[in-house]
Parts: sequence; structure tokens; C-alpha cells
Amino acid sequence: MRQPAVAGQFYPATRGSLKRAIEESFLHPLGPTVIPEPPQRRIGKVIGTVNPHAGYVYSGPVAAHSVKAIVEDGIPPVVVFIGPNHTGYGAPVSLSTEDFKTPLGVIKNAIELSEALSRYIEVDELAHLMEHSIEVQMPFFQYFSSDFRIVPIVMGDQSFSAAKRVSEALLKVLEGVDFAIVASSDFTHCGFAYGQMPPPGVTAGEFAKEQDSKAIERILGLDPEGLYRVREEINLTMCGYGPVSVLMMVAKALGYEKAELLKYATSADIHPGDIAVGYCSIAFRRE
Repeated sequence: MRQPAVAGQFYPATRGSLKRAIEESFLHPLGPTVIPEPPQRRIGKVIGTVNPHAGYVYSGPVAAHSVKAIVEDGIPPVVVFIGPNHTGYGAPVSLSTEDFKTPLGVIKNAIELSEALSRYIEVDELAHLMEHSIEVQMPFFQYFSSDFRIVPIVMGDQSFSAAKRVSEALLKVLEGVDFAIVASSDFTHCGFAYGQMPPPGVTAGEFAKEQDSKAIERILGLDPEGLYRVREEINLTMCGYGPVSVLMMVAKALGYEKAELLKYATSADIHPGDIAVGYCSIAFRRE
């Protein structure tokens, strides 16, 4: 079983405090300002979302918008969590077959799907051991349900070819399965600590918003090739472009034509300063 790595750091380590932090994220002025109600019967129009993965005090309100979209659509039986590999541990693209534990309980792995997927993606638990990008997503969904199962994937190799390979594997294995994808990514990282400074006279928050608007335009148009071009052209410091591209590729293959921007903000909107990280919630929803 994969134990929580960042409980007490990115989010509270106790059940009660964690539930309160999730509620505060939903009710925050930058959040949806309501706690969503799951439908009595699953609707099934949302194939996936883009969710940020910073500490809850920073990105929780923005993440709550994406969670709300899935919750109100009905959390599917299987949720595929895909995030970037920040630690560098493990295989270039790594699948976990473990159950994941958080302060809200244990989430079961969709083991028969993970084992089928292991024909295409290497199983490497080391890559998941200390990685926060998908761990921080899970309690938001556990708050509403304990019935879903997970397929956890982290990408150290975020090349276009790797994203294409992951998307094709998911489409093969998940054919006929009721699922959604949560693609975990923060956007621009601006400030001295991140090695990217804004131009003179421009705040870190302003620079992040300008940079990220170009990436968001490509994502809303389901244009993974365009996202990779933008990343190169403007030196976009988005950390999860690979997972987001996997979601775009899967959505396009399943006939989705566009995505919806639910919320954008930066860490400077919550804690003003000379550092800013962009946070974005996007839903891929069928009309």
C-alpha cells in the first residue's frame, strides 16, 4: 500500500482538519463558493479535468472548481490520476498497482485495469513513493465518495511521444470502461526561486497570467501539438504539460471537441509577493 508522502505538508494530516481544508477550498472566494452535491445517478459527460497540485492553502480553491465538475457529473467507478514526476525517481513513465492511503482512508487500485495497462506502461512504485502531484488530488474525491478505484500514473518523460504512448494505452485498456482522467499540473512558475523572472515593470502574477493564457488557449482547443509549440516558444514553465496532453489526446479520440476554463488564479492572488505560480481548472465535457 502506498502511504501518504505529503500529509501535514501540502494538506492537513488528520481526518477532521483535512475535511475542513477541503470545505474551505470550496467555500473560498476564489473557489466555487459552494460545496457540490453528487447527483443521484451518474451523468457521465465529463471525461476529465486539469487540476493544480500545490498546497491546499494556495491551489485548493482553484482545484475545487475541477473537482466540482466531476462530482456534479457523478464520480465514475474508475479515476485515472496522471501527474508529472517531480522527484526523478523511477521509470520515465510509471504506473502504480498499489492502493493509496490518505488521512481519509484507503482508495483501491483498479488492479485488473492496472495489470492490463502494465503491458504498455512500466510498473514502478519508486516513482510514486514521494510524488505529490496525484496524491494531493485524491482527498478531494474521497470527501464525496469511497466507491471509485484508481489508476495512478506519473510521467518523468513528458515528451510528445510519451504522451501519445500513454494516451493510446489508456484508450486500449479503458475501452468500455466508465472513467474520468484527472491531469495534474501547475502552470507558470515565476520568481527568483524558480529561475524565471518577469520583465521590468511587470509583476510575477501578471507575467504568469500572460504566459499561461497562451497555453490555456491551446488546451481549450484540444491542441496538444500547439501546447508543445507554445512551451518551446515562450519557455513555459508548466510542470504537467505531458499529463494534460494525455487528457487532450484521449478526449479528442473519444470525440470531444473543446474544453471549458473553469477558473484561473495564481498564488499571488492568495499570497501577494514577488513569486507566482499559475493554477488552472479546466473541464473536458460533452455537450
